[in-house]
Amino acid sequence: MALGVVVLYFGFYELVGTGAMAAHAQHVLRTEFAEPQPVVATPSASTAPAPRPGEAVARLTISRIGLDVIVVEGIEPNDLAKGPGHYPGTAPIGGAGASAIAGHSSGWGAPFMHLGRLRPGDTIVLSTRGSTFVYRVTSTTVVAPTAVQVLAGDPRSTASHKLVLTTCWPVFTHRQRLIVFADLVSG
Repeated sequence: MALGVVVLYFGFYELVGTGAMAAHAQHVLRTEFAEPQPVVATPSASTAPAPRPGEAVARLTISRIGLDVIVVEGIEPNDLAKGPGHYPGTAPIGGAGASAIAGHSSGWGAPFMHLGRLRPGDTIVLSTRGSTFVYRVTSTTVVAPTAVQVLAGDPRSTASHKLVLTTCWPVFTHRQRLIVFADLVSG
């Protein structure tokens, strides 16, 4: 009986508790993201400091699945507890190459729970503090968690600016990864 209570408590925490914490973190990030940033004189834009882990880097909207969240820098558990995270080492949001973002499909607000509903042609919008980038989904696939080559973008695409969204799949498991590939169409 005690084991049953522990399992029920853990399930409640995973579905409701982590969601409430993620919602609070998203509220704080939205407020921070909307604040004007101080202008810092730098020799060039290329020397701008890299975002810190957990810092808001973009707003992600996908109308097909009703998603509107703030993306943070980093994919460590503390980062993903706030919302989807930009993979360090991949292209910056809107930059040349492949920019990759991970998000939970269950727990922590489950921002990527409905990513499996995306189809080729669907639109993904990423807005940074200074620019808006519109991507079009080219394909989706399911891979093993070890298939890190997907972070380079859709191998069939010749686009110079790509986006990769990743999440655990199927929902409520971590056996595989659902990958959504998209190409920049404007921005």
